[in-house]
Amino acid sequence: MKLYTFWEGAAPSVYLKACVATWYSHFPELELTIIDHSNMGEWLEDLLPVSEVKKLSFAMQSDVVSAAVLSKVGGVFVDIDTIVTGERARSFMLPKDERLHCFGISPESGFHLALLSSSGPNQLARFWVDQIARRLSPLPGKYEWSHVGNAPLSDILKSMDTKDLIKVLDKNKYGVILETSLGVKAHPMELYRRIWFEETKYADLNYRNVAIADLMLLHNSWTPKWVKEITSIPVLLSKDNLFSSVICDSMDVSRFDMSSVPVKFRLDGDSHEF
Repeated sequence: MKLYTFWEGAAPSVYLKACVATWYSHFPELELTIIDHSNMGEWLEDLLPVSEVKKLSFAMQSDVVSAAVLSKVGGVFVDIDTIVTGERARSFMLPKDERLHCFGISPESGFHLALLSSSGPNQLARFWVDQIARRLSPLPGKYEWSHVGNAPLSDILKSMDTKDLIKVLDKNKYGVILETSLGVKAHPMELYRRIWFEETKYADLNYRNVAIADLMLLHNSWTPKWVKEITSIPVLLSKDNLFSSVICDSMDVSRFDMSSVPVKFRLDGDSHEF
């Protein structure tokens, strides 16, 4: 199991460390490549101007890097706020063909960029890179959050026949965006915070009946500030909420030493243990 992810900026919160620990718990052979500003140029070389990419938000930079990785080598690109809850995740993360695999509703209705995979260099990702290059030269004064992600992909899918280049797995059928699969009506960010972190009634939710892909995609930008400020794994996992329940249930935290997760993130020019 070989995964790629992007992280740059402040140290990742402890709750993100718990997410990454679930990867190692279920994939002990995992090889994780972390892309940041120190090595991003290696992946963007001959494709995109690094100086312009660095002007984007970190979330948008992650979209650009995922496009570059998948266009060059394929593989599995995943956001670090992803939880793996079981062995079934392996079959969803390791596709058997070179189409771009992702979760969503349909190519026409949009899809999530938090987990993208292809068994080899992906042609759609290359078209995506070309579209990003056009949108960066020059970078406009104002642009939407989707400027280098969903927007160029949507343009590609509308302009050409890509049915053989992409496979969109039903996000609701597989429950990867858990909160939207429960039938609760509320604003998406409010719903995410309530179900994952704030309302104790969801702590005992039988989530495995919903998240049948053994994968759950979180939204780091929506996670409450108080969660991100927790600096202790025991404190994090003692909370009476769905997040703590899922982490504790998806791996034997009493036997898995989270401090041994072999991940290093470069922060402000120096490498630090995650």
